[in-house]
Amino acid sequence: MTSGAATGRRTQRERRDTTVRKLIKAVVTCLNEHGYSGTTTPLIAKRAGVTRGALQHHFVSKDDLLLAAHVHLTHLLHERLLRMKKFRGSLKVRCRHIVEILWEVFGSSEYAAILELMVGTRGDPQLHGAIIDIRANSMRQEDLIWARVFSDLQLPRARLRDARYLVWMSLAGLSIQAMFPLRRGFVADELRLISEALQCIFES
Repeated sequence: MTSGAATGRRTQRERRDTTVRKLIKAVVTCLNEHGYSGTTTPLIAKRAGVTRGALQHHFVSKDDLLLAAHVHLTHLLHERLLRMKKFRGSLKVRCRHIVEILWEVFGSSEYAAILELMVGTRGDPQLHGAIIDIRANSMRQEDLIWARVFSDLQLPRARLRDARYLVWMSLAGLSIQAMFPLRRGFVADELRLISEALQCIFES
C-alpha cells in the first residue's frame, strides 16, 4: 500500500514536472516570437499544448509563470558554471573553455527570453522588481561558484569578481549583437577576444 502510494505520488510529480517544463519552454518561445507584451497566458497554454485550466493549476497568474521561468533559466547558467569546476588545463585553455561553455547560455534562446523579460517588464514596477531580485540573488551565487572555479589562482575576491563581470557583460552584449546579421566568424572571433581578455586579467 505504502509502495503503491509512493509510486502514485512519483507519477503525479513526474506529470507535474513535465507540464511545468512544457510551460517554461512555451514561455521562452513566446517571449522570443511575440515579445513580453504579446506573451499571454492563452498563447502560452496553446504553445505548451495544455489547457488554460492546467496552466492556472500550476501558476495562479502570468507573473508567477514568468518568474518561475526566469528562475529556471538562471539555474541553467549555474549548471554550466558548476561543470567548469572539474575542468583543468593551462590558464589559456581554461579561459577559452569557460567562455565557450558560458556562450551556450548567453547565446541561447533562453537567455534572449531573459533579456526580453528584463526590458519588457520595466513598466511594471512590481514584476520588474521581483525579476531584479532574482537576478541579484543569481549574481551572488555566480560569484561564489566562480570563486571556487578559480580558487587555485589565489587571486583577491574583488579581482575574481571584476573578471567575471567583464565576461558576463561582454557575453550579454554579444548576445544582443548576435540578434542581427553578422559576418561569418564574428561570434567566434569575439569569444576568442573575451577569453584572451579574461586570461590577461588573471595574469596581470
